[in-house]
Amino acid sequence: SSVLIAAYDALGQLELQTGNYEAALAAARMALDLQLHRSGRRHEQFARRLNNLGAIEAQLGQLESAEQSLTDAVDLSKQIFGLDSLAVADRELNLAVVLRRLGKLAEARPLYEHILDVHHRLLGPEHPRFAQSRNNFGRLLEDLGEPGAAAEHYQHAAEVFRSAHGKGHPETATAEHNLARCWLKLGRAEEAEALATAVLDRRRTALGSEHDAVADTLMLLGNARQALGQATAARACFQEAARLYAAALGESSPYFLDALRQELSLLEETGDWNDAFVAGERCWSFHVRALGEQAELTRNIAAHVARIAARLGHDREREAWDSRSRSGR
Repeated sequence: SSVLIAAYDALGQLELQTGNYEAALAAARMALDLQLHRSGRRHEQFARRLNNLGAIEAQLGQLESAEQSLTDAVDLSKQIFGLDSLAVADRELNLAVVLRRLGKLAEARPLYEHILDVHHRLLGPEHPRFAQSRNNFGRLLEDLGEPGAAAEHYQHAAEVFRSAHGKGHPETATAEHNLARCWLKLGRAEEAEALATAVLDRRRTALGSEHDAVADTLMLLGNARQALGQATAARACFQEAARLYAAALGESSPYFLDALRQELSLLEETGDWNDAFVAGERCWSFHVRALGEQAELTRNIAAHVARIAARLGHDREREAWDSRSRSGR
């Protein structure tokens, strides 16, 4: 019955919200099967539940299954609603995100372009959903190596979000953060540093000083200051970002490990060999705990520490670290 289907649907959403993804997946599959028997495939409720299933599969990392479920949901939605529909655009976005995660950027691009077109025509250029679509498309363009084009989309998105929500809103900060990152890629380090500083203040105010999004902006600000030759200020950003990532996400988080590697790279770049040696040892130890001694990233860090030891004239340490860098090869 429709009541039983709705109950499984609600159960799936509840399990999803509480992080019980396997239970959510089972409930979503049951709702889909019941809907199929009740209405057949060519029905809006079946397309909606197929989309829900694909979204849960994506959250579980089952990207190939998610791609198939979401592709079917998009195709069915086009048959039911036609091409120029917000429902179709919403489901295309879920599929585009999965394709991007799979590295299928060329396949994702026409989906993002169609979403932009639909939102522009049905909602208008000043609507926040159109701005969000431009922000999403900008991320794809960055992945495709087009930071200049991406920056144009981020800039428009930021302007719309500022107008609709104000400067302090998280969506405004996200678009501005992305814009600053593109400016840095384009060699506009001073502008990137100024914008990242403003975003950092806004995120601290809106989200709290311990939020991992604050750490994201600290990393960006550190990169901008490194590009400007402000090594001490850049290092402080990387260190604070590492602390926040460890607290929010754990010391096995790839974001925490990346912050440690950024600090090490900065110290090598500036030739602060004593500090670099200490930072390298610390960076390596955390990678061992998170990834294991034989992981490629861990061995690469050991190779860096070996080169730093050679710079310091520490032959015994260089040999030991060189041996670690070859471990498992």
